[in-house]
Amino acid sequence: MLWLYWRLLGQHVRARLTYEADFLLSIGASALTRVLGFVFLQVVFSRIPAVRGGTFWQAAFLYGILLLVRGVAVAFGEGEWSLSGAIREGDLDRLLLRPLPVLVQLYGSGPSGSDGC
Repeated sequence: MLWLYWRLLGQHVRARLTYEADFLLSIGASALTRVLGFVFLQVVFSRIPAVRGGTFWQAAFLYGILLLVRGVAVAFGEGEWSLSGAIREGDLDRLLLRPLPVLVQLYGSGPSGSDGC
């Protein structure tokens, strides 16, 4: 089943790469959001050197861990949340007619719930 997940995920990435400008803008926006999170921490800690005894580097470490955990959760856990979107958009019928488990298809289709097919 894991090979099937990676194959579906690869198809999703290839579908996203079809629109290169959109793909690059989304990567840029995501990177900018992460950088601005660290800038916000720097601004807070420049005004208040120790927030409840914590330093900037401790807060930056916790923020980095939060981003890592969120990334893993999105990569492997967004399938169930996109099921309602697949039902609303009428994609559930397409997923049910394929000879693959529905959850594997949803996990492999990325956070949007649509694999571009």
